[in-house]
Amino acid sequence: MQTDTFEDMKDAVYLHLYTMYGKIAMECFPYLTTDVANIISMSAYQEMIQMAQGGYLRNYYERLKRNAV
Repeated sequence: MQTDTFEDMKDAVYLHLYTMYGKIAMECFPYLTTDVANIISMSAYQEMIQMAQGGYLRNYYERLKRNAV
């Protein structure tokens, strides 16, 4: 059984958050400018870091793998 590394978890959670924020932004803007894409990226990164610092990144990742988020 392969165990997921901390980097794998960070990458998957960041990508999920980035995609989710992108979908939300597309509802508000007709297209994504570079500035909006940068804001989405930074927001996703900050939330992922907060999860890691708060100790619940693994929990979120496990829920993500089960399609529960």
